[in-house]
Amino acid sequence: MKCKLVHTDLYHVSSVLSPATVERCQIADLDPVPYLFTCLDPDRRRRVLVPNTPWLHAVLDETYQSARPFVLSHRPEFTRMLAVVWHDTTGFRTPRHEDAAGERAVLQLYIRSAQAGTRFYLPSGTEYTVPYEPNSGYLHFNSGLQHELAGVITPADTRISVYAYFIQETADWLIRKFYETYGCAVYDRSD
Repeated sequence: MKCKLVHTDLYHVSSVLSPATVERCQIADLDPVPYLFTCLDPDRRRRVLVPNTPWLHAVLDETYQSARPFVLSHRPEFTRMLAVVWHDTTGFRTPRHEDAAGERAVLQLYIRSAQAGTRFYLPSGTEYTVPYEPNSGYLHFNSGLQHELAGVITPADTRISVYAYFIQETADWLIRKFYETYGCAVYDRSD
């Protein structure tokens, strides 16, 4: 199947989202949008969220509609999408980690470019880095892949992305955690 990237549960965003959705996100003018708040988590410091403006809500609606058929074809129980928009600034870091297996699919669509990307460690021992550039990104089904920030966020970078979970409606603890972390910035959709 041509959409598979380098692992059975890791896909390039262009295989998941329609070209129109990716293009709409790429041309977003987010520079004048005020920030909602900064997360103070010491492991993910200086991650700033952009508020859910009407324009952004439309982009997230389109992301949901575009990605949902792909996600459901692989995991029919993942019917709900929770999403935020992140702006990572100088000093942001994500250490190597593994998300809880089987509990969610994660989609990250890069809107602005930066020197840093996302590095995945595959079971074969190889590494794969998704570059942080417009029209790039990934979807993975949390099958035990470890990943981390690849590179450093510099003052010249504008690292903005849509970050979404596809989860089961019954994943109460995940839903609660997402809302506790991101509050009123959360986009929440299920049909």
